[in-house]
Amino acid sequence: MKKNLKALFVFISLLFFVNLLFAEVKILSPSTNVSNVWANKQILVVDASDGEDVFYSFSGEDPLTSGFVYDEPVLIDLTGEVDLKITSVNKKHQRKDFSIKYKVDETLNKKITSKPETNFFNKLNNSPIFDLPCGTQLNIPETLKYSVSSIAQCSPAENGREIYVSENSTLERFACLTLQSNGQNLSPDSEPIFWNYIIHVVPIVKGELSKNNLPFQIDEWSKINLTNNKFIYSIDDGWWQRSGQQFELDRQVPHIIKWQSVDYNKFNIIQSFEIPAIVGIHCQLQEDSTALISFAEKTNFRFAKNSGNAMCSPSAGLHETILVDAFQGENFECLLPLDVYLENVYQGKIFASVQVNRKRPTVPQIQLSDKSEIARNDVKCKITNENDTEKIMYYVSGPHPLSFEQLTYKQEICSTADIKDTMFIEYDNSEFTLNADFDKAVAYHIYAYSLDKWDNVSDVSFANVVIDSFNYFINPAVKVENPDGTYLKPFCDFSQVEQIVNKNSWTNFYVSGKIQLENIDLNLKQNFQLSGIDKAQIEFGKNTNFIVNGATCVLDNLLIKNTDVETENETTFFNIIAGQLQISDSEILFTQNKDAILINAVKSILIFANCGLTSVANDYSCVLDANNSKINLNNCRISCVGDTVVCTSLRQSRIGSTNSTFNVSGTNKRVCELYSSDGSFYSNIFDTKNDSFTSCKDLIWKDEKSKLVESKNKLAGN
Repeated sequence: MKKNLKALFVFISLLFFVNLLFAEVKILSPSTNVSNVWANKQILVVDASDGEDVFYSFSGEDPLTSGFVYDEPVLIDLTGEVDLKITSVNKKHQRKDFSIKYKVDETLNKKITSKPETNFFNKLNNSPIFDLPCGTQLNIPETLKYSVSSIAQCSPAENGREIYVSENSTLERFACLTLQSNGQNLSPDSEPIFWNYIIHVVPIVKGELSKNNLPFQIDEWSKINLTNNKFIYSIDDGWWQRSGQQFELDRQVPHIIKWQSVDYNKFNIIQSFEIPAIVGIHCQLQEDSTALISFAEKTNFRFAKNSGNAMCSPSAGLHETILVDAFQGENFECLLPLDVYLENVYQGKIFASVQVNRKRPTVPQIQLSDKSEIARNDVKCKITNENDTEKIMYYVSGPHPLSFEQLTYKQEICSTADIKDTMFIEYDNSEFTLNADFDKAVAYHIYAYSLDKWDNVSDVSFANVVIDSFNYFINPAVKVENPDGTYLKPFCDFSQVEQIVNKNSWTNFYVSGKIQLENIDLNLKQNFQLSGIDKAQIEFGKNTNFIVNGATCVLDNLLIKNTDVETENETTFFNIIAGQLQISDSEILFTQNKDAILINAVKSILIFANCGLTSVANDYSCVLDANNSKINLNNCRISCVGDTVVCTSLRQSRIGSTNSTFNVSGTNKRVCELYSSDGSFYSNIFDTKNDSFTSCKDLIWKDEKSKLVESKNKLAGN
């Protein structure tokens, strides 16, 4: 990831009255912030200010009467219920009491069966406080969650990984490592297990070690104590003074102090030392997100460990700069007390406000206007974050067309894009739209992560959005609440077909099983397709109408029946008006009591391939009645049964038929009637049930305004 850090330049002034800043005793461990039941014995770690005395007891008694003096981290070597009492007493003899009750249950460790986890805990349990040199990695198993804190335990939030601080870090400190089992290696009904350990961060970089013996001392910057009675002293070329005196200096300007032996001799050597003006310090964020504390100007000042702060301080020696780092997953923040030396002479105390944040930001939330598994229209998307100061970076992959196998869950919908950091752009907090495609189902894959000013990156949030505005499934065998026409929640009948078709430019319906329809009018005005899967069968009963008006209708792999034998009127099954009808690999049967016309077409185009079309009636039976239309049949079977039968009747139309079979059964029968129309018939078979027709041409009637071309047609049996 490209660094997005801006150098954080913070000027930090010298602080002289700082005792108030450390007036509070902080208990680093143990704590009950996360849990009051631990699987390991706890360490008592207390951060107290200079002049603050701390006492403790494990028995619940008053620490001042029945306790111990706290001077360094100590193992609380107890299991079961622990009643810890802590009392601090300041310089004014004011006391403050703390009470912590918790439980240690080491039998919980028996539930850990993972070998990597077992080895990890054995490593930590080797010593009460785990020493970790800077630059050395601690490999936390991924099956554990963890948090690192320098204040008190905080809830484990990140999955285990390798953690470390930079090998160049010069800060020695203590940190809590809190761990939680994430349940992968526990039984489903088990409660989470918690551990808490203390890590001692040990720098490997040491400072300069040297001393300069001078006959005076500086007390917190401004007070000069003349300590050696063998010398007399002059400050800023003033009167010579004897030892044992204290002077107050203005450290905003430089000063020169001189000294010589009290025994007068004209050859006495006069020695001098320049005390420069106070210099500020600054803390600068580095490219690797470490913090570098240095003096604001190039000087001979040096930092050193402050004797009153045992919890967090530089390594031994004198340092021109101090590098501060944090563990992965830790937000380390403190007011760091530092002793300052000049030419190895103590000058005073200074404080630096330090923060190094390596904690992952919150994961952004992807909010969708339609949370359905498959949306039917455009989807609005907005990405939000808990922290307004963090940037959101996002990338949208798509739209990707989806196959039938993906829509029916026989193939996983997954992103095929090779996601790279350079694909992500900064989110501008505005809502954006994922558009539906007008003729296919599509998928979008949305990725987003948070980026803070420390260049920490959150986990990536992901949303998979499928938008399918035209594929619907009908399966009467599947009964679900609130069906939406998707594969898993299909419609059980045709009650929604007309509404859906007429609002879309193109709609696919996949039909499974057997569907029976009665008393339904389908007036369809937009393009659609009915496709059969799993032996699809549609049975239309009485009072049903199927009208296609100005649209394309495609029927594929279907068995369609209409067996209304009660209606006495002339009936038409399919009415195609100024549209297009395509039927393939299907069987359509129309049976009526009186007159039957399977398909009536006006100003339309009809294309039939590999299908069977049958019309049965007592009186008049016709498969196709067309006016001002174009018809093409290829490898089809056209059957008519009735008293008077006409397979195809055309007016001002054109028909072409190839490799098809025409079955006519009745008293009066014709394969085709041409009124002011053109007909072309090649390589067809005409079956008249052995009537006395001498040629195929005899089964085709045409008026004088019509044209007929026929070749290689055969009568059945000839």
